[in-house]
Amino acid sequence: MKNLIIFDCFGVIIKNDPSNMWMSKHFSQEQIKDYRKNLFPKADIGELNMQDIFDLFSKETKLSSKQIEQEFYDLCVLDEKLVEYIKQLKKDNIVIMLSNCPFGFMPKVLKLNGIENLFDKIILSYDCKMIKPNADIFDYVKSMFWGQFDKTIFVDDNNENVIGAKKANIDYAILNKGFLTTKKALQDILK
Repeated sequence: MKNLIIFDCFGVIIKNDPSNMWMSKHFSQEQIKDYRKNLFPKADIGELNMQDIFDLFSKETKLSSKQIEQEFYDLCVLDEKLVEYIKQLKKDNIVIMLSNCPFGFMPKVLKLNGIENLFDKIILSYDCKMIKPNADIFDYVKSMFWGQFDKTIFVDDNNENVIGAKKANIDYAILNKGFLTTKKALQDILK
């Protein structure tokens, strides 16, 4: 039987989180913490979209929304080695992407990086109105593929999400620390 392998996007497939990188250049740590706590969770469940965030950041920085948007997309650097490895994994496994993401951002990220068809399924937080690390989103993902997999494996760069996956009875949760360590961890699990 196949395994269900769940990859996060930002900080895993895309090597970094563009929002963190961009905000670190324009805002104080206190502002970033506030946005992470109060703004992004609302956006990730669909109460705000990415354009709303660009517009807010434009007011805060006096940069145009278009410039901010372009800078965000420019920060989305693909982990090409991981993408090639995922193509191999798909031969014998169900491989999906699960990402906390505001509406209006992910489709262009996928298209710009040529990975629209990389995954068997893409699950975005704003579509299902649930966010990691909450157990409900992991239960939702598992229910979509019930009876089709032996083990569940989750890869994320955020330790809170890894802990959340473990609490939701994901069999293996890997904290991404770069391609080589993640590949080794996956190979050990898939032996």
